[in-house]
Amino acid sequence: MTSIRAAGYSSSGRVGTSAGLNQFSSNAGQGPAPPLESKTSNTPEDVAREMEKEVNALLEESATANVENKPDLALDRAKKAAQKERKLGKHREQHQLMDQMNIDLTYAVCFNLAAQYEANEMYPEALNTYSLIVKNKQYAQSGRLRVNMGNIYFKQKPPRYPTAIKMYRMALDQIPASGKEMRFKIMRNIAHAFVRMGNYKDAQMSYEAIMEARPDLQSGFNLLVCYFALGDREKMKSCLSKLLAIRETDLGVPLSAEEDEDDKDDKDEDGEDDEDELRKAEKEARRNAKALILLATKLIAPRIADSKEGGVVAGFDYVIEQLKTSHDYMVCVLEMERGERECVCVYGIYTCIRLYIYICHTYVNIYLYVYI
Repeated sequence: MTSIRAAGYSSSGRVGTSAGLNQFSSNAGQGPAPPLESKTSNTPEDVAREMEKEVNALLEESATANVENKPDLALDRAKKAAQKERKLGKHREQHQLMDQMNIDLTYAVCFNLAAQYEANEMYPEALNTYSLIVKNKQYAQSGRLRVNMGNIYFKQKPPRYPTAIKMYRMALDQIPASGKEMRFKIMRNIAHAFVRMGNYKDAQMSYEAIMEARPDLQSGFNLLVCYFALGDREKMKSCLSKLLAIRETDLGVPLSAEEDEDDKDDKDEDGEDDEDELRKAEKEARRNAKALILLATKLIAPRIADSKEGGVVAGFDYVIEQLKTSHDYMVCVLEMERGERECVCVYGIYTCIRLYIYICHTYVNIYLYVYI
């Protein structure tokens, strides 16, 4: 058997060796080990890293305050983040650390500052900050932020719709053909601006392009309002058919999905509502879709047939028959049949005209915030 004494081991172990574990027993009464000493290095690289952490922390605080609906606090943190980021840039310049410049951090700081200016309705400052971003060639695809600039021109008082349309179109040029969803959103913004200007013909062209490529209920409804304003009966009928052919909400919820089998399925034994949030959102989306279709049919029913064709009654008969062809909107049929009796009288016609005015000033004037 080979001996291991030469390596310092034995069966009994020696004091101070690991074989006998004497070294642990001898130190048992000395208490816990001292804490680790904090790093005290103050090299320029270390200082820059600490400053960058502070900037990121301020950005997070600003974003959190914005979500919590505290615009003043969000703007304050955004300004401090911008100041700290500028100091960080100067520090790196002074110590020849330009190779460590973080372009993404600078972009995030500037974009957040512009967004917080906009949230606080400080539109000139927001536009100036956005302009600095889109003009900087170092920021890839920053031209898309012209959508945000267009949104600001859209909601300024007084609004500057032509300038908003110009910004939307410049942003549209920056979106590749593969970004279809983003292109459709920008096209909707352009159409909404044309509607606000009363230019229904140009708005119609944008909505038609959307409905040909990717039809959705809101764009179809807005297109129907444009046809209504232009007095085109045949196109109103065609647009209604396209609307009724859509089988899902704008959120992607199928309209043909079965509603609750029994109310008791949605309640627990104590009679309390036991629906999850997703199911509630789906039901709300379906209700909104059906309300939009009902509003569209009430709008055009008095106008799609002239007096020779039967007038208001014929118009209501037409839309009721169209609704019956789509089982998704059978719930709207009874409402329309009741509305037919109401709109025969002069008061009912006045109600429809008033409804049209409400639509033009509320539903069509929706515009989207598209933050990249």
